Amino acid sequence: MKALTVTYEQLKNTGNYSHQKISIQLQVEDGERAKDVLAKAKEFVESELIDNDKINVDGWFFTKESAVATIEDKNVSVAKYEAANKAIDIFNLNETKDDLPF
Repeated sequence: MKALTVTYEQLKNTGNYSHQKISIQLQVEDGERAKDVLAKAKEFVESELIDNDKINVDGWFFTKESAVATIEDKNVSVAKYEAANKAIDIFNLNETKDDLPF
């Protein structure tokens, strides 16, 4: 048996008992393993689930502006500083992301 397509989907809770479904269906090309195609599909869907306004990194919630302010704050803990740096990387990655990562 050979897999011809792979579908991956996830639901994102948007509050008030509603959700958004994000899914992608990819064709498995000759020479590709379905497992590898599924991993690409999962990576794509999960990257689309990131809220571009506010994200949670290591237990800290950041907007892009609050992450920048955290880095500029001289009294912030090392853990929060590192989380803010990760948040900025995620925000920057989402701004430069093209249509499909493969």
